[in-house]
Amino acid sequence: MINEFMPDPISGEEWAEIYNRSSDPLALAGWQIDDEAIGRPGITIPIDTIIEPGERIVFSWATNILNKTGDTIQLIDASGALVDAYSYNTAVSDQSLARIPDGGDSWAWGEPTLALPNSQAPIPPATTETELPGATPSETASVLPTTTPTVGSVPTTTPTVGSVPTTTPTVGSVPTTTPSETITSSAMPTPTPVFGMLHLNEIAAATDPEWVEILNDSAAVVALSGCQLIRTSASQVTARNLPDILLDPGELMVVSFSKGFLPNGGATLVLHDSSGMALSDVLSYPALGTDQSYALLDDGRWYVSDQPSQGEINPLPQPTATLSSSPLPTETSSSLPSQTPSATRTASATRTASATRTASVTRTA
Repeated sequence: MINEFMPDPISGEEWAEIYNRSSDPLALAGWQIDDEAIGRPGITIPIDTIIEPGERIVFSWATNILNKTGDTIQLIDASGALVDAYSYNTAVSDQSLARIPDGGDSWAWGEPTLALPNSQAPIPPATTETELPGATPSETASVLPTTTPTVGSVPTTTPTVGSVPTTTPTVGSVPTTTPSETITSSAMPTPTPVFGMLHLNEIAAATDPEWVEILNDSAAVVALSGCQLIRTSASQVTARNLPDILLDPGELMVVSFSKGFLPNGGATLVLHDSSGMALSDVLSYPALGTDQSYALLDDGRWYVSDQPSQGEINPLPQPTATLSSSPLPTETSSSLPSQTPSATRTASATRTASATRTASVTRTA
């Protein structure tokens, strides 16, 4: 179904987000996004496009299809049947029209959340100050007078500046109890990731299943709940949710996908948190073969590897053999620095994902 669309962007292109709220994957090849005007050109969804259950895919187009003064956006399947449609009046500049929540029946204008869950920030209620009858406000704090205890009375607490109140007993009263400081231990909260804690470490786009390797390059355990991998290619922006797990310091996690998410010819990838903020650098990978991956070296360089190392330290690229009667030049054998695995690049455990969109986790000692 149509889940969100942008009819009047200030800059950039119009776009629409398609959401699969069913429990089955759907093949969208040959489907169209169009408006209700007869003869207007729409866009045709590329072949091999499959949308998984709960997935959102964003499609954009260079030619204006949607009118600012009102229109009807339509989703049409490959046979020409109308699947979904929504009519709007005057468009709101640079705001999207979205179902609230995802797949719901209510629509609302708001800040674009393309490829992310739709939400509408509640308007905080107005605060009204009401003075209680007889109440006299005072800006100066005062200490209540101390009641002098008598024989048999209930002990009176006498506050002392900077100390814990001490109960002073009298004859027949409850014995004195002097409270001492109690240290309460609590578990340290698991940090949500911020930019630089996670890195894309290796990509295999032409394998089956496809997979992406992610490294926790920080010294803290990171919670991946709500994090997403965003893929941009041609006119599509597609998001995949990361597994709701904790990633240990220095640990590698492999997330695998069924064919069609990572184009063999190259695309752009970035990690986002649940609010849409980037967690990693944007990576553009090149065209890859079925036995190749795009891997990161310790010095920050990327290279096309003929030795995919899923869940392991990325090996150095193999030098090209050169026939020579004399020893190879020193610069040939030492063109790349020796790779010494560090604690941040050595996985304490390997997470191996299943071939589904939602990765399962296996720890290997």
